[in-house]
Amino acid sequence: MYYDRLNTMKPLLVLLLAGILIAGCAPVVAPKLISAQAPIPEQKATSPKIQSTEPTLIIPVDPTPTPSPATSYKLITWRDLNVFLSNDHTNSNAYILGKYTCVNYAMDLVANAHKANIGAWIVAVEFDRSEIGHAFVAFKTTDMGVVWIEPQSDYAYNAVEIGEPLCYAVDTSLCQDYGRVTKIEEPVQCDGKTSTCWLP
Repeated sequence: MYYDRLNTMKPLLVLLLAGILIAGCAPVVAPKLISAQAPIPEQKATSPKIQSTEPTLIIPVDPTPTPSPATSYKLITWRDLNVFLSNDHTNSNAYILGKYTCVNYAMDLVANAHKANIGAWIVAVEFDRSEIGHAFVAFKTTDMGVVWIEPQSDYAYNAVEIGEPLCYAVDTSLCQDYGRVTKIEEPVQCDGKTSTCWLP
């Protein structure tokens, strides 16, 4: 009987192991596994617990929930974006090196935008005059197109192409002194604990 159960589970185990091997080859952060130490939500028991001798499978869980493709956000104008930003106070948070960085600001601003039913995503950008990259938050407006917001200050920039400088949306003759953009990745998923971002 045990042998029959094992044979029926073989295809599932092969798929699970293949998924783990494939995921191990990917150049992105590996998904978290459900841990035996993770807190388990309290559940009301309706019947006595029965100890099972069946093997338990540990299924990988994506560390960052992604909105489903069916999620639709309201269309916003440049004015709507400014109203949202004036009511959002993410930029008032204190920067703490190694604990609360541009990645955390960006993640919080995106989460707050989604709560307000506004579409937003994180853009990872690298510049030729900086050794480290930076995280911006992109919003699509109906009248100004895609705008990048610096989540630490709420300054707005025009979305740019590789090789261009980063210039303010309200006055394109004023540009940041970061140099020219050398790399753009969007939309990225991020881990606030390690301040790293990756393409999904």
